Amino acid sequence: SLVSFALLCLFAGQAWGDFAIVQYNMPLCSVVAPENPSIQEEYAVEELLHFVEKFTGVELPERSDSQPLPEGNVILIGTTDSNKYIREVYSRGLVSREKDLDEEESVIKVISDGDHEFLMVAGGQNGGIIYGVYALVEEMIRSIKNRSPVDLDFHVYQVDSLVVGMI
Repeated sequence: SLVSFALLCLFAGQAWGDFAIVQYNMPLCSVVAPENPSIQEEYAVEELLHFVEKFTGVELPERSDSQPLPEGNVILIGTTDSNKYIREVYSRGLVSREKDLDEEESVIKVISDGDHEFLMVAGGQNGGIIYGVYALVEEMIRSIKNRSPVDLDFHVYQVDSLVVGMI
């Protein structure tokens, strides 16, 4: 589809390191979203949590960015304007910021600050964050099924561990 092609173009050349989400039916990370999420950010978080639970049977803990970072791996969702931890990642130079994201663009990066491993899904103000989460879900399906998803209507058996790797 056109959306899949657009996502492929946006993520071509981006490398992700391995990031453990669930291992042996235990969550290895938390999702940190903006304290006051936009409708798109709220939906993106709901979709991510839904698919992780569908694929593993595990509910990931969720926190707002107004709380201290939790122990373990952290999935950051939002924009530089809405999520203070995403803003910190950029301000500390952990991710280079060549330009502001367009409304429907997103960036997905695995980074470390020495204390935490982050999987950052940052998006533009409109649908970018949703597109970023769906790209991450596609990577989860690739990790589980060892093939690229054509659509999300096929069955994915639950697994006890979920790690997304290099694209």
